[in-house]
Amino acid sequence: MISGAPNEVWSYGEEVYAICQEIPCSLRELPQAVYPQPEVQAPTERGAPVMRHAVLRVPTDPACWEVSDQYMFGPDLLVAPVMEAGVARRPVYLPAGARWT
Repeated sequence: MISGAPNEVWSYGEEVYAICQEIPCSLRELPQAVYPQPEVQAPTERGAPVMRHAVLRVPTDPACWEVSDQYMFGPDLLVAPVMEAGVARRPVYLPAGARWT
């Protein structure tokens, strides 16, 4: 089934489509590639989204409520995206009450 939506990998042209085909897993399958099936099913079974604010992981950390540019991917991975071209580093807030690697 082809959706024809403008955000599908093939809608960006042949060059981008060829690059995306080399990625080991489909971008839409990323949660399944990182987490076991029960965690991926959590949104429908427990109401906990795979992408979630860190407050859901560490609700007792007051500073965590102020951070709006990073999120948890599942219960264990903290994602802090770099949103500016040419920037390779950025500050990251590590919520209290967890051991980070």
